[in-house]
Amino acid sequence: MARQIGRRAVLAGVAAVQAMTRRFAGRRAGLLAGLLAALDPATVLYTPALMTEGVTASLLAVAAWLVGVASTTPGRRAAWWTAAAGVLGFLVLIRPQCLLIVPLLGLLSPSSARQGEGGQRGEVRAILLTLGALLVCLPWTVRNCVRMD
Repeated sequence: MARQIGRRAVLAGVAAVQAMTRRFAGRRAGLLAGLLAALDPATVLYTPALMTEGVTASLLAVAAWLVGVASTTPGRRAAWWTAAAGVLGFLVLIRPQCLLIVPLLGLLSPSSARQGEGGQRGEVRAILLTLGALLVCLPWTVRNCVRMD
């Protein structure tokens, strides 16, 4: 079961790398990036061994793609930001040190340079994205605190 989840996360990560690169750099660059992500030795070799590196990298790629779409797509931005926060929260559950990356994605998202166009400031997006990811982690953290006293 865990092996299938790992493989699906890696496939989603490869698709996210391809889609994100195609969106910002063109079709050929997207195909090349997708191919390189699919053939990356870390994802090819570590995922069958049930290591978390491939899954972590893949979920981070999915989250970066969601943030990119949320930042550049007009309308329904809240849904994209919520999905990104959910993926990042799940990522933090797998590797807690990834919490340090969460605010950076909000801060460095593409629309942070276009504050005057009605978009939120990068600092606000970073805080909201971090709070959303923490809300995903909170039930598990409370459970662990109760069980481990």
